[in-house]
Amino acid sequence: RNRALTDVFEPGSTVKPFTVAAALQSGKYTRDSTIDTSPGFIKVGTKTIPDPANYGVLDLGGIIEKSSQVGISKLALSMNEYDVWEMFSAVGMGQSTDIGFPGERNGFLPNHRRWKDIERVTFAYGYGLTVTPIQLASAYLTIASSGIKRQLSLIRNAKVEGKRVFDKRIAAD
Repeated sequence: RNRALTDVFEPGSTVKPFTVAAALQSGKYTRDSTIDTSPGFIKVGTKTIPDPANYGVLDLGGIIEKSSQVGISKLALSMNEYDVWEMFSAVGMGQSTDIGFPGERNGFLPNHRRWKDIERVTFAYGYGLTVTPIQLASAYLTIASSGIKRQLSLIRNAKVEGKRVFDKRIAAD
């Protein structure tokens, strides 16, 4: 059993860079955009989502650096409700990697007809979906490959195909 291909988990904050990439791709934000995370929490419906501290105003990099739930929540709520889902899907979450290993799991990427606000924000910081370690590594490879999603292979020096899923400036940012 290859746990990198068969075990699924909720990725949590490890998906925040992809939510930020979705924000950049939406055109509403630039790398210098800021989000006010004061007073250190946000109310979404009846739920209170806190940060460990009041981080104040953060740029998009600061949201990732501080792993701000409030910053990511505000980003998610400001975008089209499917932007984050489309980014997660584009980088391969919730889908087979087609690596050819028996028993590979797809994980789970929910696709609601209508997203509740609390679902949007928790999804944007990695809850309500599941991925395999190889899917998450592949998603980060897309950032490292300047926005090109590469086909994975178990064969050394295999020729792999790639498809651009977001602009290289977004990957660099």
